[in-house]
Amino acid sequence: MAIKISTYITTLNALFYQSTLEQTIRQSLLFSDEIVIVNSEHSSDGTQKLLESLKNEYPNMIKIYTFNEDYSKKWDTVAEKKTFALRQCTGDYCILQDDDECIHEEYVDQIRQLPQHYPEAIAFRF
Repeated sequence: MAIKISTYITTLNALFYQSTLEQTIRQSLLFSDEIVIVNSEHSSDGTQKLLESLKNEYPNMIKIYTFNEDYSKKWDTVAEKKTFALRQCTGDYCILQDDDECIHEEYVDQIRQLPQHYPEAIAFRF
């Protein structure tokens, strides 16, 4: 049975902050079986439109969710948002990426092989 890898990404106004979100997602498609993206409901710069466009390109791989952030408890909300994203993943292994992180394509095979080489591992660090 093939091992399924999920990548999860949280974002807020990625276009305004000149994030590499689109590149991050496109590179994650090389090693992920699904990509879960959680965007803030407060995103107002076109990030949601970009995400929907990418989902239309890859409807079976990209899942988009919206998260209601409570700015009165900023750091708690960051953790809650990432935890929410993780809970939407259906993979055997999950990779957390920030919206401005790109994993170079030279590591694709290594990432795909890690679970087979280390089946007892509960986490990998890149």
